[in-house]
Amino acid sequence: MDYLDLLKKIDDKTIKNINLIQVNEPYLYDLLIDSLKASLMDDGFLDFNFNQFDFEKSDHRDVISAIETLPMFSDKKIVIIDRMGLEKDKLSKNKDFLDELEGLFKDFNPSTILIMAFKGEKLFKGKFVKQVVKYGDLVEVERLNRSQLTGFIKKAFAKNKMKLDNNVADFIGQKTAYLEKDSKKTLYDVENELLKLINNLGTRPLTKEEIDYTMVENYDENIFHLLDAISEKNASQAIYLYRGMLRANYDPFRIYYMVLRQIRNLIMVRDSQRRRLSKQTAMKYIGMSSFEYDKLTSHTKRFKFSQLEDLHARCYDMEKKIKTSSGDMDLLLELLIVRMAS
Repeated sequence: MDYLDLLKKIDDKTIKNINLIQVNEPYLYDLLIDSLKASLMDDGFLDFNFNQFDFEKSDHRDVISAIETLPMFSDKKIVIIDRMGLEKDKLSKNKDFLDELEGLFKDFNPSTILIMAFKGEKLFKGKFVKQVVKYGDLVEVERLNRSQLTGFIKKAFAKNKMKLDNNVADFIGQKTAYLEKDSKKTLYDVENELLKLINNLGTRPLTKEEIDYTMVENYDENIFHLLDAISEKNASQAIYLYRGMLRANYDPFRIYYMVLRQIRNLIMVRDSQRRRLSKQTAMKYIGMSSFEYDKLTSHTKRFKFSQLEDLHARCYDMEKKIKTSSGDMDLLLELLIVRMAS
């Protein structure tokens, strides 16, 4: 079952008493919880009939007691258990608590709606999950796909009385990096970027060039400073910025994909120059704004086409090493930056 299926059950008041939610998009999960509260709870008695626990920190007895206790002045109560420890390597450690919960399933308190949220990397669908499926629902709250993200962006602008067509909304979606492979960005991050974009644009026209310029100026400035240092062949500044970003807990995979994107864009601009395309034709061919095209054009003189091809190949070698667990991402990325900036 997915997010929309559960949302419909909440609206129809047909949600099952036992629910395990695999959360890959926290924004949508939080919307589900808000909808559940609004549908089943009287605000005046929410404090009495809504309990939220952290699986790893809460006393098991408190959780079990909350599940079994009847609601006050209401037909239903909601019990949420966050951060369920259902990864394979955590099952033995959490066995006693999971056994206690599982023991309640067969004769479960009919007035309690139990929401168990798993927010880890990989849900192990063993005995406990099978029992959940037998007596309740397993729900997957996934990240939005490209079409859904476009719709999300259009709705955000519509709330501010600004109408977007699909092409412009899709362009903004690509600029947020939400859809990039291994992206850690959530819809909360996207929403923040959209609010900044809306506020900065004001009444100016929503052209792709204007959006591109505005988002470049506001979107993760440190990464763009790093890309500039690399493209300007300023190796010492590039390494200084990169190591500072790691100390600030930047995601190295996010940095890697931005460096890879920069290499690809440099290749396309360099190829356009070799083919003697006009700026307008090249921009259309690449799908790039005038602002970014001009900036990359100033960098291409520092790179031979063969060097860019070599860097591109090295990126894929890096990715292969990481995926086969035979390489240190931080070190490999630093070596790539040094090679590109030297």
